[in-house]
Amino acid sequence: MKNKISLILMVMVIMVVFGSTHAQTLDWLKIHGFGGWAYAKTNGNNFLIGNEDGNWRTSQFALNLTANPYSKLSINTQLFLQSGLQQDDIELDYVFGEWAFVDAFRLRIGKIKSPIGLYSEIYDVGTLRPFYMLPVGMYYGPGLFPKSYVGLGATGNIVLNEKFEFQYDLLFGEMDFQTFKLEMPIGFNPITGPVMGKVNFTPIGREVIGGKITVLPIIQGLKIGFSYLNMDIWTSRDGGPLQRDDTIQNRVYITSGHFEYLTDFISLRSELYAINEDVKTHGGYIEAAVMFLKNWQAGVSYDWYENTTESSVERTMVKSLMDHSSIGLTLNYWVNPNLVLKASYYRVDGNGFAQPDWIHENYFAGTLEEKTNVFIAGTQFSF
Repeated sequence: MKNKISLILMVMVIMVVFGSTHAQTLDWLKIHGFGGWAYAKTNGNNFLIGNEDGNWRTSQFALNLTANPYSKLSINTQLFLQSGLQQDDIELDYVFGEWAFVDAFRLRIGKIKSPIGLYSEIYDVGTLRPFYMLPVGMYYGPGLFPKSYVGLGATGNIVLNEKFEFQYDLLFGEMDFQTFKLEMPIGFNPITGPVMGKVNFTPIGREVIGGKITVLPIIQGLKIGFSYLNMDIWTSRDGGPLQRDDTIQNRVYITSGHFEYLTDFISLRSELYAINEDVKTHGGYIEAAVMFLKNWQAGVSYDWYENTTESSVERTMVKSLMDHSSIGLTLNYWVNPNLVLKASYYRVDGNGFAQPDWIHENYFAGTLEEKTNVFIAGTQFSF
């Protein structure tokens, strides 16, 4: 893993240096980067990047390249590197080609940047949001809006009149959702009984069809839109072969709506979503921030998640594992538009995403805490 990281970092440095020293001859190549580092601590449960001992080891960097070798062709790719509590991760977020027939119709193919959700296209750009972390009940916790999908896509802008235009995105393909750990029996001891372990499950959406429509009214900075996904759900256990999830008999569909209003001083965002049929969950968030004293920003958020899927409820005796809600506060200092210092606090209710290392062990011992305090402080940058 270390050799891979060294190789990719070396390639990144060569590309950045080459691009900067040959800017006049490489106008068709755009190089951007986003990253950050944070310290996170909780008063008990693990939540996001924080734990009870305090985590100093979270840092990430994304390198984004866009090439336009021809007037109608663009090639987009992004590498993502992350250092966490246990290991370093390297991911190819996306790599796809786009052919612009006209502004109203651009065709995409490859591992494509996902258009679903307000934040999905700017996951790693911390300088474009008030909180260090994305809204938990929609992006990090259930991981319902991933960075990319594999397949075909189309996008475009259509101007209706002087007051309105809308953007649309259509997609078809396969989509990997966030891997989660499920605590379950993995063996049996004749003396002590079932042996508990943690198994990694990765949900895979197959034959995914969907899209997003965003209306841009005449009011500068305002966006209102709607998204839809429809798919079959398969799962991979500990990186093994795909298997059909027996608990999900029908195609799953996700509907969501979004609202955004951004100015130089105010940031307002909200999204709501619901999953129907065999996977019944819903949630969303409301997020607001204001600038003051030129470089300072204060923000507040509320996000929630509820799982009422019968199979999930039956598998657990811990009701709090089905729910999550949190109130967040943040205070930021913007050195400039490309560098920000952030300090955030969350008050979390429920164990949907705020959990101890071993859930059932704490439950039977009567030490499972349903409320968690979280503090995150760090810096984020972009270029």
